[in-house]
Amino acid sequence: MNNEDYKTTIITGGSRGLGRNTAVNLARRGVDILFTYHSNASEAQSLVREAEAIGRKAAAFQLDAGNISTFDRDGVNPEFREFIKSFRPMQRMGTPDDVANVAEYLARDLASFISGQHLLVTGGAPA
Repeated sequence: MNNEDYKTTIITGGSRGLGRNTAVNLARRGVDILFTYHSNASEAQSLVREAEAIGRKAAAFQLDAGNISTFDRDGVNPEFREFIKSFRPMQRMGTPDDVANVAEYLARDLASFISGQHLLVTGGAPA
């Protein structure tokens, strides 16, 4: 299994301009696209269709970063959180505690023989 087959990117402001250009170019290179847009739903859906026509998955999420009510207690849009979970083998997003637990383990004597490693805290998803 090649990790290239499972690459996904998140682009904020992806429906127009540089964000859209980046999304299309990445889709052409085999990357699935998740992106946010502020208000232009027709442009966002146009990008979704374009990425899907290339053969990639794409999803658009309306998000107003200036409106805190669109986020949950962890600072994530709930609809976006559910979609991200569908891409993860563990079916959940990682938490700051997940990362902190790994760092704490590595700092303990139990990990004293671990040296120079690159550890992915991804819940099983490829990096």
